[in-house]
Amino acid sequence: MINKIPFALSWNCNSLSRSRLAALQLYTFSSRPCALFLSETKTDPNTTPLSLSGYVAYNKPVSRLSGGTALLVLSHYSNVAVFSRRRPELELSDHIVVVEAKFPFFPSPILLVSVYHHRSINSVRGQSWLSLKSSLSACFAFGLPVLAMGDFNARHSSWDRRRSDQFGSDLVDFCSSVSSVVLNSVFCSGSPTFPRSGSVIDLAICSEPSLVSGLSPAPSIPLLSDHLPMRLDFNPDAFAADSAQTAHSRFDFEHADWIGYSGFLNEISSRVLTDVRCALSTHKASP
Repeated sequence: MINKIPFALSWNCNSLSRSRLAALQLYTFSSRPCALFLSETKTDPNTTPLSLSGYVAYNKPVSRLSGGTALLVLSHYSNVAVFSRRRPELELSDHIVVVEAKFPFFPSPILLVSVYHHRSINSVRGQSWLSLKSSLSACFAFGLPVLAMGDFNARHSSWDRRRSDQFGSDLVDFCSSVSSVVLNSVFCSGSPTFPRSGSVIDLAICSEPSLVSGLSPAPSIPLLSDHLPMRLDFNPDAFAADSAQTAHSRFDFEHADWIGYSGFLNEISSRVLTDVRCALSTHKASP
């Protein structure tokens, strides 16, 4: 059964082990999120490709010891096929997966971006952070609405009340430059996503925040790791159903018989002129 409100889920699974994949399968079988943003999957690139019943999987494994991102998109929503395709030309980082998806409840395609900030160097000038921003810049310049979710490993007082760091400050400046919003600041500022340290590092960024009605950590969802899953609810009022689009027609001017039409006008013009003159004379003769 699909929830009345379409939603997406982001989860740093900290290794997508067999037991965690089984838990994910069990949860998605009943709850059916439209999209799953997975980070730090820690899967071996040489193992069996990621698969989840009812979903199209887009996976970017790095190593079974670290990193790895994936995006899973629901194959059908309310018995209507969901179109999705990977956009590798926008993946300028080893830790980002980009998918273009067209859901039946949404009037246009949307870019979904699964993010993991692999904090190998503690500097905003490090290649990992720079390539992540380059990929996000390409997505925001693509011309479609963008929703990016994942473990950004970035803290800022607008979403993490305990502290800010250089990555969070740089991310705020970046979002301002591409006219996007960190949704944690809007919906759940100060709500920890990494309970062990009480920090907020699992974020959602959107170019059109009106498309979202809610975002929050979801400790009640039975997916266990050291990060809480993040649930994002889409805004039904922002959606225009395109299942019943109004059909519009236009005249085929390019293939019209203009010679015949001209002759028709010449033929009736004399009659019209006679009728007008008759009407005028009748008008003048009337008391």
